[in-house]
Amino acid sequence: MYDIASKTPESIQNQRKLLGEYVRDLKIDSKEKLDQAITFLKGIAGQDVDLVTFDKMAGVGVDTSLASVEKAMHLFLEGRKTTLLAERY
Repeated sequence: MYDIASKTPESIQNQRKLLGEYVRDLKIDSKEKLDQAITFLKGIAGQDVDLVTFDKMAGVGVDTSLASVEKAMHLFLEGRKTTLLAERY
């Protein structure tokens, strides 16, 4: 909550409640996601917030945990294993 209070410029002060709700509900669960949310809101300052676009731009629902990244990398590399071995990478 401190980051919300300290990072939101005057132009988006009216969106602090939205940011707080997203943090409370764990929709925004990292500093990176909060920074992206604030950047998006600054870009549309004074306009209505389309929550679908906001969710996408803030990374809502995107799992960036270490386990998730490792799993994605394993699947990516496994799918290219034959090519990688043939080309000696």
